[in-house]
Amino acid sequence: MNGTAQISERIESDPLAKTIVSMINAMEADYGQTFIKQFRDAEVLKNYKRRLYQKLKGLPIEAVVNGYELCAERNTKFCPTVPGIVESVLEAVKRNKKLEVNKLEAESVAALPPPTIICNPLELLAKAKTASKTGSKENKAEWMARKAEALKNHETVLNLHGHKIKRLYAQPEHSCVVNGCHHAGTLSGGIKGGGNWYCIKHFKTAG
Repeated sequence: MNGTAQISERIESDPLAKTIVSMINAMEADYGQTFIKQFRDAEVLKNYKRRLYQKLKGLPIEAVVNGYELCAERNTKFCPTVPGIVESVLEAVKRNKKLEVNKLEAESVAALPPPTIICNPLELLAKAKTASKTGSKENKAEWMARKAEALKNHETVLNLHGHKIKRLYAQPEHSCVVNGCHHAGTLSGGIKGGGNWYCIKHFKTAG
């Protein structure tokens, strides 16, 4: 077996080496003449690939691919440096972990049983109407308590007669992350925008 065949066989059996070869091919296609000028010397390219292998060893292959794509998106004029690729790959590792955590969290929330209505909506509505007639005699605390009860009654009636009500749902990209929920996702536990977005009902459950 000649040397070229041995190298080819070794690359095929090494996922990282195979990925770096694919990355170099993509880089050549993405940067064209810039790539040719930068790596005109075959020894320079060989050292570049060797250094990439040393710095990326042990990192997930998917993150290596995503990291290069991040570099290519951020800098379209010059081929990325080894430190630049490593930094982007580490960023991709964090992103992928965050996406996996978000996915697991959304699945666990979606698996929870729906809330159960344990009240008689018509009875509550009748009480609310009776209470509204004595509103002028209430202090602020009593009024707030009655208002909260009235809102609860209102929501219960909506649930009871929801099939007769035309609802406007949020667009998919703005809706709650829980599968099947059509409410707008307005609350998130992430402080940098990387977390899942929930409606007010599912946010309480996820928290």
